[in-house]
Amino acid sequence: ASNAHDSYAHILQWTGDFDAAKEHYLQAVKLPSPYPGSYGGLAEIAALHGKYDEARSYLNQAIAASYTPFEKLGYMRQIAGTYALSGQVDALINQLESIASEAKAEGRNDLAAEVYGQIAATEATRGNADAAQRYIGMAKAIASKDAWWPHYYASAALSQLKHWGPATSEISALESMAASHPDMSPDLIAIAKGIMLSRQGEHTEALKVLMTADTTNFVVMNRIAQAHAALGHSAEATMWNKRILDNYNLSLEDLRQANALRRAREEIAATRQ
Repeated sequence: ASNAHDSYAHILQWTGDFDAAKEHYLQAVKLPSPYPGSYGGLAEIAALHGKYDEARSYLNQAIAASYTPFEKLGYMRQIAGTYALSGQVDALINQLESIASEAKAEGRNDLAAEVYGQIAATEATRGNADAAQRYIGMAKAIASKDAWWPHYYASAALSQLKHWGPATSEISALESMAASHPDMSPDLIAIAKGIMLSRQGEHTEALKVLMTADTTNFVVMNRIAQAHAALGHSAEATMWNKRILDNYNLSLEDLRQANALRRAREEIAATRQ
């Protein structure tokens, strides 16, 4: 059964036994009832080793073998993750645009809104304030009233641009949603606040907030590392980033996780120079 091979491959991947994991992922895609999701596992292993073209080749095979349009969108998002992980910003934005376009064509406006939010945050890191604001508006224009992604990414983008008032308003919107949506992760608010506090130079306060979140989350760990680094705690910063590098449970579809892993790699490399 392909599912058994895929599940076992994931466990092997997470323990760092990549060769054995690849064997089981390959069996899962070659059986009479193939599981295209195992191409995603093969892509994760390739990406963890910096083989991004190989990762995208696997994901294109997954797209070709997809059973549904929504499944195809998931693999397209994983391709975006490879661009985020490798720091190819132009390619990342182009891929996200393609995902948003296809999502809207499939009537999945909330997904398109999430992706527009991701583009806004990406443009903000490049200092493109007008583009970031435009994509924030596009996300909010099509998102449902219960969608929290546009507020999260808007807060991240606006904090990056140092637009403190609007960023605070977006975080307040997240807090209001959390009050009426108990299934919404409180980590989102902690991360959003942590990012804003760090951008404001309040690194000690940022640490206090981030330490209340899930400290096994890649994004949380990396933001903690960045706060420690800003405070001159180089050993602590390295420790937190190394926790990310030693965790092989990568999800390329989670753009925030891919970005956190890239930053952790870059920050570790910088300390070794």
